[in-house]
Amino acid sequence: MQQSPSSIVLSPEQAGTTSLLRQLFGNAVASRYVDFCKLVGGELPLHATRTLAAHALRELDALLRQVLASPFDAVIRDDPSEKALRKKARKSLKEIGFDEEARQRADGALKPQLNFKRQVERILIRLGLDPEGEIARKWLSFWDALSQVHQRSFDKTLKSAQNLTYLDSSSPYRPAWGAPCAEH
Repeated sequence: MQQSPSSIVLSPEQAGTTSLLRQLFGNAVASRYVDFCKLVGGELPLHATRTLAAHALRELDALLRQVLASPFDAVIRDDPSEKALRKKARKSLKEIGFDEEARQRADGALKPQLNFKRQVERILIRLGLDPEGEIARKWLSFWDALSQVHQRSFDKTLKSAQNLTYLDSSSPYRPAWGAPCAEH
């Protein structure tokens, strides 16, 4: 008999992580972590846990980066001189006949971008950690593993945590950052 989602018990390590997340970041982050642990625990009556768990983990990561980005200066600031150059480019595009929609797309493409790797590096630097060290490599490998969230396998049922190959300690896709998940 399967347990109801509210009766699934977290391991002591998961409970400790939940408590720490709640203290540091609040209920939203902690709740996403708990949901992820329940998804990968294999106790819920779901058939496609891999995709759901990967999405839950991506949401947790995005929320953490969003919370840390501003205080850790991991956001892009729009430089006034670059803004003036973009305005000049828009004017030039208008003069040669491009419509407003095309000029807006060009302006957006010319704006400075902060990708996942650069944002993680900035957060780690502000935390006093090496942006090329082990934690950085593990966080970035985690993102690489989650990029496979939409890979489809139409001949297999994804029913348990064992199907989450990137969480399997022997898998080359395991995010080596070591966050506690359900035990296998």
